Amino acid sequence: MKKVAGIFVGTLVVLSGGFAGYQLYETRHLSSDLKRTLTAATDEHATEADLRSYFHDARLQVHTKKDEEVLQKFEKAAQLAANSTEISGQVFHAQLRSIGDLSSGYEEFNRLIELRSQYWQAHVPVPKDLRPRIDKALADAKARKQQEQELQDSEMKRAESEQATAKALYNEVRSELGLPPLPKPPKKPSGSP
Repeated sequence: MKKVAGIFVGTLVVLSGGFAGYQLYETRHLSSDLKRTLTAATDEHATEADLRSYFHDARLQVHTKKDEEVLQKFEKAAQLAANSTEISGQVFHAQLRSIGDLSSGYEEFNRLIELRSQYWQAHVPVPKDLRPRIDKALADAKARKQQEQELQDSEMKRAESEQATAKALYNEVRSELGLPPLPKPPKKPSGSP
């Protein structure tokens, strides 16, 4: 009976050791195939088509919990970087639309300013009943411009935040792959835009 109990305890010890080893492997091992694929995906010359292909291949190469965790970080970093780029592009195009002449939505303002300009060119004073309408149109245009600028600033801050988060995740993935972190961009001299 003691011999059976000893064998039973010994078997339990071996099984628990094996299970603990398996759990350690699952949480700490990064598959070599996935590591190669993600290392290629982090190449600065990888195109968008290359990345899609790498992501497809990487999903098929996930075998451990560590693989899944690293791939999720990399996908999240790529998604945040793409979102940040898209937001920056949208803000840039909004700024282009607002440069120069006041665009659509400012028709009344443009018409009143043109009218005021015609009075000035003719050296005729602007009629008193027209001045408040011009002032109101100018105030409305300034308020609208301010709202647009605040929205653009908010969107740019969001894009910068997403870009910083993406870079941090990307550097975590690079660290898991045994690669150095991304270099920090040179700091702009103070007073430059």
